[in-house]
Amino acid sequence: MTVEIYLAIKTIIRNKEKSFFSILGIMLGVATTVAILSISSGGKLIIENDLSSIGENRIIVKGTGAKLEDIYNIEKMPFVKFATIQGMGYEDSENKVIAYGITEKMLEAKNIGNRLEKNDIYLEEDLAREKNKNIGDKFQININGRREWLDIRGIYIEKNPLRKIKGKNYAIVNSNILKPYSDSMIKNGLIITLNEEEDSKELTPLIMAQLRRINPSGRYELIEEGNQAGIVRNIKKNLSIFIAAIGGISLIIGGASISNLMASIVKERTGYIGILMAMGTSKERIFKLFLIESGLLAFIGGTLGVIGGIIISILISKVIGIPAIYSFEKIVVIFLVSISMGIVFGIIPAKKASNMNAIDAMKEN
Repeated sequence: MTVEIYLAIKTIIRNKEKSFFSILGIMLGVATTVAILSISSGGKLIIENDLSSIGENRIIVKGTGAKLEDIYNIEKMPFVKFATIQGMGYEDSENKVIAYGITEKMLEAKNIGNRLEKNDIYLEEDLAREKNKNIGDKFQININGRREWLDIRGIYIEKNPLRKIKGKNYAIVNSNILKPYSDSMIKNGLIITLNEEEDSKELTPLIMAQLRRINPSGRYELIEEGNQAGIVRNIKKNLSIFIAAIGGISLIIGGASISNLMASIVKERTGYIGILMAMGTSKERIFKLFLIESGLLAFIGGTLGVIGGIIISILISKVIGIPAIYSFEKIVVIFLVSISMGIVFGIIPAKKASNMNAIDAMKEN
């Protein structure tokens, strides 16, 4: 086997130009597949987060005279996942950070942490890195001209790519720390998110009745209602199928390219194989030699294709603003498929060439 590998490498080096174009074809097929999958995965995440921001199963209530305390009271209802104020983000231009006021229940639902007291703050990882801050440090934030020193309770990863694209720094604070700003913002509406399995249409009357009971002076108006969980789940499911189809089509195109290249290589080497046969080289050794050469070309092209695909996707990401998301498992599959295709599509032509008569094979030279 060592001799066959050595001869295959020598053959590739000896035929640099043809080998280069063969490798280039494989590389382009793999690179295209990796780039398409990584960019489409980033686009999928943006769409999914955007859909999640719509609210998978929620209602929006506007209320004249509504209070911040209404949120905490509503969250006590067993079927409520969390509640928040629509557009509840305060921009501290001095520290260049947007602070989102949320409740502890929402913090837990978002898997960021499980504790959010009035003097706590969670920094997004880019902000923590920029300010050189760690958990337990103090962080100053300016709220309506009032300087507050808060304890950094945690550092989180921003999962919404739309915020990343905007190039802003983000932090999470307790809704109460933003008063009276939160009281002025509450007129925009209360977003009440229910557990996914709940029927919002059925529970809306109970929520409205509870709001009027806990705050008789408030006048509440329902501005959005409907069980959107099923709709959003279907959209995400169809989106996953669409992305998978793109990846599958890309692999098929790449495979077709590899198939044509390998068939061409076999045909070009037929005369060379005839010479080897005339020199007494066995059919088995010729078969192994050609198969190893095909595998090596696919291996080199696949390796360069993965590297090139990652570089291309990074460049495209910077231009169009969609993050490139890489899956190690998918990249390994693409790489293995490229090698497998190189070997599989080299088997039939190699077998055909190894079974040829030596004189007939040399005529192809």
